[in-house]
Amino acid sequence: MHKHGLLIILMLLCFSGCATKAPQKELLAWPSLPTLPRIAYLGSHRGSIDFYEPSFLDAILGASQTTKNDINKPFAVAAYGDKIYISDTGFGYVVAINTKERKVSFLGTSGRAVLKKPFGVAAAADGTIYVADGELKSIYAFGQNGELLSAFGNTGELARPAGIAVNSALGRLYVCDVAANAVFAYSLKGERLFEFKKGVEPGDGFFNSPAHLAID
Repeated sequence: MHKHGLLIILMLLCFSGCATKAPQKELLAWPSLPTLPRIAYLGSHRGSIDFYEPSFLDAILGASQTTKNDINKPFAVAAYGDKIYISDTGFGYVVAINTKERKVSFLGTSGRAVLKKPFGVAAAADGTIYVADGELKSIYAFGQNGELLSAFGNTGELARPAGIAVNSALGRLYVCDVAANAVFAYSLKGERLFEFKKGVEPGDGFFNSPAHLAID
């Protein structure tokens, strides 16, 4: 009886001694002072490994975690609600991280839309997630449950789509095509509207492998 009591006391003393006050994190911001900082680092995401919680026994025994890193070669990122969408050209899918529910799901891993080289990813106001696949030369639209809603641009219209951006107010999707040296405008239903293309000559308005764009 005394031995068990002594063991419990020793364990409690060990945990109380190990429980030190967490150091205060330094705010990382850019640019640094005295210039007014405009961008602050809040955290990072790697996928399922972020939500790994070892059991009490694992912590005592020092068991190693088996959760893998879901992100290999991230290219673009978009956000809608509590979800962060990351296109990964290495694994060939889009990672959807639900920061509220602490869950991870994937777009483009099964069904009619198995992605190969997802580059651009963008979210519309209604929650539709658009993904540009450079190898499949197509744009894919996914719903919030990961279901494929539509696909377009796969009839020879696009050579190598990369960065994309959504203008929900105008109902447009803009697509950078690095091989065509152009930016194409589509409706959110997949109808080609117009294009910005002037070749690769030097000067204003000319494109040379445009890869990214954003909507202000």
